[in-house]
Formats: sequence, structure tokens, C-alpha cells
Amino acid sequence: MAWFWWLLGIGGALVLLFFSMGAVLWVYRWKIMLGAAQREAAGGDLEAAKQHLQESLQEAVRRYGDKHKHLLEIWSLAIELAARQQLDEEALQAARQALSVAEVAYGDESEETATWHLRVAGWALRLQAFREAEAHADQSVAIYLSMQPRRMMELAEAKMMLGRIALRLKQHPRALALFGDALKVMDQHATPSSMHQVRTLRLEAADLLALQEDEDEALKLIEPLLLMPDDGDGMGIFRDHAEAFSLQSTILAHQKKTQDAEVALEKALILWRKSLPSSPSIGASEGSTRLPEGYIRDLSRWGSKLQSDARWDEAIASYEEAHKAMLLDEQPHAELLAVLMGALGDCYRETQRYEDAEKAYAEALEWEQAMKGDVHPDVSVLRNNLASVYYAQGRLDEALPLYRLALRSLEASHPQHPSIPALLHNVGRILGEQETFEEADASFLRALAVAEQVLGREHEEIAKILGSHEGLLRKMGEVDRAERLATRLRKLRQQNKPA
Repeated sequence: MAWFWWLLGIGGALVLLFFSMGAVLWVYRWKIMLGAAQREAAGGDLEAAKQHLQESLQEAVRRYGDKHKHLLEIWSLAIELAARQQLDEEALQAARQALSVAEVAYGDESEETATWHLRVAGWALRLQAFREAEAHADQSVAIYLSMQPRRMMELAEAKMMLGRIALRLKQHPRALALFGDALKVMDQHATPSSMHQVRTLRLEAADLLALQEDEDEALKLIEPLLLMPDDGDGMGIFRDHAEAFSLQSTILAHQKKTQDAEVALEKALILWRKSLPSSPSIGASEGSTRLPEGYIRDLSRWGSKLQSDARWDEAIASYEEAHKAMLLDEQPHAELLAVLMGALGDCYRETQRYEDAEKAYAEALEWEQAMKGDVHPDVSVLRNNLASVYYAQGRLDEALPLYRLALRSLEASHPQHPSIPALLHNVGRILGEQETFEEADASFLRALAVAEQVLGREHEEIAKILGSHEGLLRKMGEVDRAERLATRLRKLRQQNKPA
């Protein structure tokens, strides 16, 4: 019978173990669901991750209530998922929920609560809920102040946030004072791991000084960053260094120190390229790392400089590099992209790469229309540029309606816009080539009248209109009118001739 009791004991132990494991699994089911959500988020399946996260939240609330500290893990992942999907309002709601949990679980004056106040402030600032952001940042500062001399770096970070909010509220003196306080604390208490924060703060404060036209002080503030060695030990150092030279370039350009500004911009681009991830390369496709906006901005600035020097091929290379970099972002900066493609179209047109110019202008036009509507002046200017590409290829039947559409939109929205004379001039040229002489004559007359009113009687556009109109009148056999225009044109060219 001993074997019977032995088997019975083993069986009982197994049953007890089974029920114990079931109880443990039931108690920690929220944790299992959270783990599944984390794995799916890491794999990129965000919708499945959100589903498991919701199940985890329901289980945790059922087990512990809605204010237990375990819920902070869930709300943190909820914020991460919302951020990755660019659902800023959803992220802010999750941050508010996490703050309410921290206040109950750890107390109103706890470090955890201060941290969550700061996170709520950050998301509120992103959504331009400035007063909410300010209230939470103030609360975070107050909590960290009560902890002195501990948590000094966290206090500096909270003051940085308040400074950013003050800046958005156009409270520039307050923002500068807050940045100054934070910078003093960081300089005293910075560790190697927090040096990026210190450099970021210096750049923000310098940017604010430049905004207030205190440019010499701004240059002094970023001087330590400009003197950093080029052999940094991480991409963050290179990017901070690049941002410093970029800001220096902007300030020097504003001070009309053109050559020095160009040297600083070249240094910035060298440092930006050092900061880029080795993989993927620019132009890589799905899964690529998003490239810094400052790098794209400086590439565009350098392209603009090359374009102004008529160094078309170099300008195209710079703009194309910026364009490829922007395409790595699932939601690129629309305004910057529209300006970039418009400039690239200009360069293609100058080098007679008309097919490329057409594509670039069409993309720029699409972005501008999406942002600004159908009758904005920028949209009309791009229509004019695209029509000019058609005209250069002899595609007059496509160019004329586009010129007219641009003209109607501009006259309706901005009747004194300086681009109207050029549009009327272009319409007149095509009508003349199509031998619709009377309409062409009327268009040139209108172009001349508007140009004199909007641009002045000696503007270079006047000379262009006079030259085209004179040629039309000679075709029409109206020699006397043509001679009068020719006489005026000679006088105008003599007046505008360089001394």
C-alpha cells in the first residue's frame, strides 16, 4: 500500500502546483499581455500591440484598481505607441492618466510625480496647449526645488521646459532667464551622460538671443561648442557641433558677413555628415533612420547659396541630397519640402533638364496646394514656373491655360502682386506666337500698366515687356507704335546701365 500513498502524494502535489501556476498566471495576466504588446511594438505591429495593451490595462485595473503603480508601465507604453503613430493627442491623454496614477501611488510631492508633470508639459507644448504645459512645468519645478540639493539636473530640465514654453508664449525675457538658470545648474552638476542636455540648452538660449537680435551674446554662448574637437565619440556630439556652426552661419549671414557665414555653413555640413548613421544610407527605403531636420535645412541653405552663384550642377546635387534625406521621414516637413522642390525645379530649368524640372515643380505644387489652398500666391508662382517649362519645350497649348489659371488666381487674391506683370507678359508672348495678335497686344498693354504701378517705371520687367511688345507690333505692321516703344526701351536701358 506504500506505493498507493506515494502516488497519491505525488498527484496531490501536481494538482497543487497546477492550481498555483494558474493562480500566478491569473494574477500576472496583465504582465503577460504587456510583454506581448512590447514584443509586437518592437516588431512593428503597432495595432496588435495596442490591442494587447488594452487587454493588459483591463486586467491590471481589475486586479489592482486604476491608480496602482503597475499601471505606469502600461501608460508609458501607450505613450510610446501613440508617439510612433504621431497621435499626439492620444499621447497627451495617456500622460495625463499616468500623472494621476503617480500622484496617488507615490504622492503629490514625489519625484515620480514631478517626472510625469514634466512629460505632460512636453506633450501639451507639442499640441500648443501652452497654459496647460506651463502649469505642469511649474509644478515640476516646485517639486524639484523642494528636493534640493538632490535632483539638480532634473530641476534644470524642468526649467528648460518652462523656458521653451515661455518662448512659445513670446515671453522672451522670462525664457532667457529660465535658460540662464538651467544652464548654471547644468554647468555645475553635469555628468558625461548629461552633456548633450547642456549643449542643447546652450543652443536654445543662443537661438533665443539671436531672435532678440542680441547676436554677439548668442555667439559668445555657443563659442564653447564651436571649439569642441571634431573627433567626438558619438553622433550626438557631432550633431550638437553641427547645430552650433549652423547657428553661427545664420547669425553671420544676418550680419552681412557672407564669407564667414559660408565657411561656418560648410563646417556644419561636414559635421552633419559625420553624425549620420552608417546604415542606412541616404535614400534607403523602409526602416531607415530619420535624418535630422537641421541637416536637411543646411543642405537647402547651401543649395541656395550655390544657386545664387549660378553653380547649377552643385546646387542640384545639394538639393537632391536634401530631398532624398527628407523622403526617409514618413511625414516630411511639408513647407520645407515644397520650397526645396521649387528651388530644385528652378535649377533644372536653368540647366534645360525640363523633364526633371516638370516633376520637381509638380511635386512642389502638390505640397503647396495641400498646405495653402488653390489661390495662394505661392501656388500661382509655381504654376507660372511649370508653365515656363512647357513654354521652353514649345508646348504652348499646355503652357497658356496654366499661365492664365495662375493669373486669375493671383489677380483675385492679390491684385497688386509683383508677379502679375510677368504672368501677363508670358500670356502675351504665347498669344503672339499663336498669331492671336489683338489679344497679345491687350495682354502686353495690361502687363506694362500693372508693372508701372506695382514695380515702378524703371524696373527690369518693364524692359522685358517693352521688348516683347515692340516685336509683336512690328509683326502686326504697327511701325509707329513699335518705334515709340523702341525709343523708350533705349532710354530705359541707358538709365539702368551700370556706371
